[in-house]
Amino acid sequence: MKNTKTITFNGKKETVTKIPLKRFGELAMALDGIQEVFIVDGQPLDINNETILEKAPYLLTQLTDTTIKFLSAATGFDKEVLEEAGLDDALSLIEAVLEINNIDLIIDKVKNLRKALVRK
Repeated sequence: MKNTKTITFNGKKETVTKIPLKRFGELAMALDGIQEVFIVDGQPLDINNETILEKAPYLLTQLTDTTIKFLSAATGFDKEVLEEAGLDDALSLIEAVLEINNIDLIIDKVKNLRKALVRK
């Protein structure tokens, strides 16, 4: 798994890196309450990169502030820069963040951790 990915964002080459642990709190605060987006008919969706990307347009239109806070925490980009980004650039950035941070694996590990904690 690569540690960086270079994308074109707002007409410039930008490098997306893995989210450092020191930004975990900021990332968690940015995502507070977002879980409701991933519940359909009272059941949680099977969340993976494809599901998140399918939901990305909804997230960007319905949860713009949350999306900007998330992307800022995940990338370190200034919120003001993200606010002015085009939809295509924002989706490319989301895709890069998910890919470089191996989100599928992280979600599986969190699910396993949750199961382990519930059993105790």
